[in-house]
Amino acid sequence: MIARHWRGWTEIQNADAYEALLKNKVLPSLSAIEGYRGGYVLRSDRHNEVEFVVLNSPPRWRRYTAPAEGV
Repeated sequence: MIARHWRGWTEIQNADAYEALLKNKVLPSLSAIEGYRGGYVLRSDRHNEVEFVVLNSPPRWRRYTAPAEGV
């Protein structure tokens, strides 16, 4: 499986709004991409900041799933 990840940080007071943006706007807009297979938002609350990791399963690409020539 091929997955893409993105990481970001924000201040504690902005974290809930940031998470809502990712879950309610960003991930749903990605679902408009043909073949998009979904994504996840992971949140880690820390002492003075909040880290987010977004994992996306992009569309399957034929060139990655086709057998290699000469193998």
